[in-house]
Amino acid sequence: MTAPQTHSFSGTLAPATGALLAPALVNSTLLLVANNGVNPLTVKFGSLPTSATDGVCLDGASSPGGEGGSLVLAIEDKLGGDRFVPDDEVYGFSQLGTTFSVARTDGADGVTPFLQKHGYA
Repeated sequence: MTAPQTHSFSGTLAPATGALLAPALVNSTLLLVANNGVNPLTVKFGSLPTSATDGVCLDGASSPGGEGGSLVLAIEDKLGGDRFVPDDEVYGFSQLGTTFSVARTDGADGVTPFLQKHGYA
């Protein structure tokens, strides 16, 4: 069994310009998208956001060094409460520009037993 690996991406979004934040990763078990900057960030899966309201909006930090908005998606290993993490590319858009971080954990070996356990495989 291969241990899960976390893939990290970070960068700066130019004002009013959509961009790829992280590539697709099949069988993700955890996805964290954090807005580290002071301006809002819109996140969308599978395609570029066309505006600041076209996706999931994450607040900016209230001041430099402050806490910004974040989105965390993970598999919940509990019957009846199962969640799946999107495998699609992660895109972002910020009207005023911002900085971001994305962490994604792969889990091909971790997802298969989960799917079998709950009758999906």
